[in-house]
Amino acid sequence: MQQQQPKALGSLPRVVSIILLLAVFGLGIGATEAGASPVKRLAAYTASLKSQSAPVTDQQRSELGRQLSQRYTAAQKKVRNDYRKKLRLAKKKQAAQARLLTQAAKDNSRAAVTGSARVLRKKSLLATLKVKRGYRKSFNRNRLVFISGQGFIIRLPGFVAGPNPTPPAPVPPADPTPTPPAPVPPVDPTPPTPIPPVDPTPTPAPPAPIPPVDPTPAPPAPIPPVDPTPAPPAPIPPFSEASVPGEPASAQSYYYSHGRIGLESFVGEQSVSLSSGAQLTGNVGSNGSISGTGSYSLCGNLRSTTPENNADPTCAGAVDAPGSVTPPGVRAPLDLALNNSNSRLAGSGELDPVDSSVWQRSNIDWNPATRVLRVNYASLTLKSISAYSFCRVEISGGAKLIVDTVTPASIFFDSPENCPGANSEQLSVSGGGEILYTQAIPGFYFLGSNLMPTSISFSGGMSVNGMVVYAPKTNVSFHSGYSFNGAIIAKSLSLSGGGSVQNSLDLRNYLLPLN
Repeated sequence: MQQQQPKALGSLPRVVSIILLLAVFGLGIGATEAGASPVKRLAAYTASLKSQSAPVTDQQRSELGRQLSQRYTAAQKKVRNDYRKKLRLAKKKQAAQARLLTQAAKDNSRAAVTGSARVLRKKSLLATLKVKRGYRKSFNRNRLVFISGQGFIIRLPGFVAGPNPTPPAPVPPADPTPTPPAPVPPVDPTPPTPIPPVDPTPTPAPPAPIPPVDPTPAPPAPIPPVDPTPAPPAPIPPFSEASVPGEPASAQSYYYSHGRIGLESFVGEQSVSLSSGAQLTGNVGSNGSISGTGSYSLCGNLRSTTPENNADPTCAGAVDAPGSVTPPGVRAPLDLALNNSNSRLAGSGELDPVDSSVWQRSNIDWNPATRVLRVNYASLTLKSISAYSFCRVEISGGAKLIVDTVTPASIFFDSPENCPGANSEQLSVSGGGEILYTQAIPGFYFLGSNLMPTSISFSGGMSVNGMVVYAPKTNVSFHSGYSFNGAIIAKSLSLSGGGSVQNSLDLRNYLLPLN
């Protein structure tokens, strides 16, 4: 095979002429380096190639490409330098314009400043865009010239990029003698081993034996016996007068935590109000307001969350202290529904006594189903030390309810949810009715409800010589002529009309069935 000879230079006038035109008119005159510029060196080298009569070698073509790359690098360097120079000039103009605007602002020419700022901003933007567009145009034109020149050089026969191209290795001549095919191994005439026939009838596996079922059922697990004895209440922690805090609210909380009435004989957790000749003597506490309107008498220390808004005490030496205390709820015996003294009110067994007149027994109305007791024009004496459980008690018409027990009697009023059909007023003493004690001061405990309202009413010339009313969820009210001695802890306490409520008894350590 004959190798292809390189073409003579005379056959390449078109390529060399185009490269010269691209170098001179496309790239322009570049930055002058030491000696001749890359454009002049490229033109001189191309002219020398054109003048020679010998064929163009690979080294000459590579040198032509190298000089073209060098010219492209110099041209792009010049474009970048011009771009940076013009950009610096544009920024200097912008700074000078900003100084002019600042000076104009000092002269208070606001309209001129606004118009000038708009014009200068537009001029600065246009100048910057013009510089950037010129840079992109020059950069792209030089790159196009470089790529076009490389394309013409690459199409020259035998061109290899680089200063020292390596000629390709000669291809060895092909051997005309064909290669003999590989011998085919002989076939074994022995027949294959026959496959034994498969039995189409499947052999079923014998079923697993089923264990016999025991017909006798397993005995049920024994149920542990239930202890009918109710759990005893939690023991009251030791109480000591020396451990009572000095601050009124903390002291009252300490008494409540030990199941005692404490220092405050009259408490309305939400409010306490007096009006129209009401008289209240004793320490008063509330988490709301303690108010008084009209003519009233309020003698005792006060404790509330807003003492600055309380009514002024009418006796000297009273203290008005801040603080919030929430009375605990009532804890009734667990077996109260079964173990109580309600059967002593009516029936054939031992009854609580009435006056000697036989007809007075008929003036006592007791309904064991609704647990409502009405005493009218009669006198009923409660003598049992066991607790009583009521839904409602009415005392009127000059009737008397006397509590004659050695230890304080406990009289519970159930929550209204357990008293269907009963009035929301669970205790009413009116029309000259009286509640009296002979030995130990009784306690009237109202469980109340968070959903249904309950109330207690004292009115119409009634009188109480000693009792404790603990009803933290019940509203208590006094109206028109009353006399009460004891302690009242209620949801709200209201006194109006001529009457007196006081505590002349020492009830500070009176034990309460509290949670």
